[in-house]
Parts: sequence; structure tokens; C-alpha cells
Amino acid sequence: MQDGQKSKLSIHSSNDKSTEKINVFIKKCKNLVTQKPEGVSLYAKIDFNEVQIAESPKFHITPENTPDINFSANLNVVTSDYFSIDDLAFKPVIITLIEVLPKEKKQKEEKIQTFGQCTFDLLDIIRGKTELS
Repeated sequence: MQDGQKSKLSIHSSNDKSTEKINVFIKKCKNLVTQKPEGVSLYAKIDFNEVQIAESPKFHITPENTPDINFSANLNVVTSDYFSIDDLAFKPVIITLIEVLPKEKKQKEEKIQTFGQCTFDLLDIIRGKTELS
């Protein structure tokens, strides 16, 4: 999910003047490779400042097909709080793709492992940009 990853961040004002919403939108991931002919089941997890913001529904990729994800989540930022602005300047949004491994017999819970990860730096949002991709 490194070079070809297609996600977008945008900022939207809310009714409360001290709060802004940063919308994290994952459209599609490119260059995902699996050697398993049956493919793999994945989901995306979005984190900021060591807190999970959202988790996408599962999707399935195969060696021939990578579907559009079209998943979005909002990161609420209190703009009157200097610590929130500092976090935006120095901490990235982390998008992690998690692989859901097939259940084995008598296994109660799904096993998962990290499939890929990318980060988005939010400093340009502070500098006035309204979209990053």
C-alpha cells in the first residue's frame, strides 16, 4: 500500500467554530500482491495519535482483482486547542491493511496479521490545503 495507494484527506468546517472535521477517504489500494490463488480478505484500520478512528468493512482481493474500497472516516479536531494543532503538525494518520486469516477447525476467533501500512502527514492541512492525496 505504499506508492500506488489512493486515499484522500480533506477538511470540512462544522457548525461549531472551534471544531473541524478531517475526512479520511480510502478509494482504492493499488499494487497489492497476493500469491494465494483464492485471494485474501482484508480490512483497513485508520489510526491517529495512537487512537483508532475507524475500521472498514472486509473486502476480498485476488491476484487478478483489487476492488474499490470507498471507505471514509472523520477525524474531529478542536482548533482552539493548541495541543490538537500540535498533534496535527507532528503525528501522521496511519492506515493499516489487516489480513483476516482463514479459520481453522475449533478456532473460536479470527486470526489477523498486518498486510500493509501507509501514513499521511497532516502538516499541509495546517498550512491551508483542503485536500491531500
